[in-house]
Amino acid sequence: MANDKILSLGEAVHMVADEGCRLAFGGVTLYRRPMAFALALLARHSQESMPHDLTLLCFTAGLESDILVRAGMVSKVRTCYFGLDGFGLAPHFTTAVGEGAIEIIEETVIGTTEKIVPRLSKADIFGLVVDAVVEAPGSAWPTPCHPLYSHDSLATLEYTETAGSDSFPSLLATWCSRHGLDYPA
Repeated sequence: MANDKILSLGEAVHMVADEGCRLAFGGVTLYRRPMAFALALLARHSQESMPHDLTLLCFTAGLESDILVRAGMVSKVRTCYFGLDGFGLAPHFTTAVGEGAIEIIEETVIGTTEKIVPRLSKADIFGLVVDAVVEAPGSAWPTPCHPLYSHDSLATLEYTETAGSDSFPSLLATWCSRHGLDYPA
């Protein structure tokens, strides 16, 4: 990487347009969130009143996004989930939505589950935003679904070894078959 692309947080947050910028934040729920960057944006905003009118693009939005919502920096959020995982709803997001202060662009949600049960004691995705639920036992394979089954490392290794080869379509056909699906090899 060229040295001219290595910046401090302070320099990087000044790359964000003063108004109307779209930001995509990585991480999942409470894991690997860009907290330092969000806090640097907040510090810039507290000094300059910029950036503002942000649109956040997050697969899942968490603490870093809630901080920016609280500061009034966010006008739109495009996500399928905005919360704090096991710690409940994102409080500032919930308030802003209740007040109509931000626009929510929700994503069509289709949940797959190992088993449909009559009632959950805890739900991370609320029924209002769910368009469909599919019962598909073993549907996470070869990835893990704790505590039901572990990661199938050999299957993942086979995937990486066959990717780009003539045998890759055959591997996909085998995986589809394992999930009860047809796939022409």
